[in-house]
Amino acid sequence: MQPLRKIPGRIREGYRFRPTDVHLVDFLMSFAHGKPVPPTGPIKLKDVSCGIEPWQIFENSRQRTLYFFTLPNKCLSKNSSSPIKGRWTTQGKGKPIYRFNIKDPSQLIGYKRILRYRNKNLPQHDGAYMMTEYSLAEEIKAKLKPSLKDFVVCQIKRKRVARLGVIQNIISETPSGVVELQPKLDHLLSSFDEMQLDAGHATTAIVHEGQNQ
Repeated sequence: MQPLRKIPGRIREGYRFRPTDVHLVDFLMSFAHGKPVPPTGPIKLKDVSCGIEPWQIFENSRQRTLYFFTLPNKCLSKNSSSPIKGRWTTQGKGKPIYRFNIKDPSQLIGYKRILRYRNKNLPQHDGAYMMTEYSLAEEIKAKLKPSLKDFVVCQIKRKRVARLGVIQNIISETPSGVVELQPKLDHLLSSFDEMQLDAGHATTAIVHEGQNQ
């Protein structure tokens, strides 16, 4: 058995956390063996399996991709008591994850499945979030404590809402509970286009001035 991969702590400024499938399963394996989760690390311990909407997960975050140790997502039912509550739908079949090993070239270590958020009542959120859920292989889970063996690692991504990086969490709810986002986006994008146009005029003026000298 290979040594457990250390769960990453603080990521150095300027670096991006882009783990492979094998890396994420290794981090999950370390967590399932009782390794502590660094409070400032890129993988948080948080229940995102049910009862929380995806945009709530991204509150106070400027990242487009977040990682969590959590329990499997079981909120896949089409039935919901809330008129605006969405659901996660699986995208195809789950896929096995193998670790290359000279002694065992096809060492199965885990699985991953992809889910997409659906909410027809909130079009701006419908299909805007994707979750990749990583779990351990049954042979590995059989050797773990019952309280930890069913945990998974979730990678949750949100689509880029607009061309401006600052437009990611602009959501206001009306008294009826319907989220109105498009008017604010249209206004900001219009301002962005005007800034681009002004910048283009300034560049043209500089070129002409240089040619006349």
